[in-house]
Amino acid sequence: MGPVCLGIDHPALAGYDPTRFKPACYLGEVIKDAGVGGPLMEDDLLVVDEQKLAQHDDLVIVEVEGEQRLFSSYRTCVAWW
Repeated sequence: MGPVCLGIDHPALAGYDPTRFKPACYLGEVIKDAGVGGPLMEDDLLVVDEQKLAQHDDLVIVEVEGEQRLFSSYRTCVAWW
């Protein structure tokens, strides 16, 4: 995964203007061995905004043992007052 590049050639970006993404954004491609299910599939391209705080049930990319992995965030405690 790396920063969004102006000259990137990826089928998922067809019709998109890469200059509309903030400098804090980078691209992540779902690889064959990702083991994801549901709406994500191999070769999907994700735009990640490092400045956005993760909320409940957001997709987040976390570095684990030198590899970037995709998780669904889960908030375990919500204060009600």
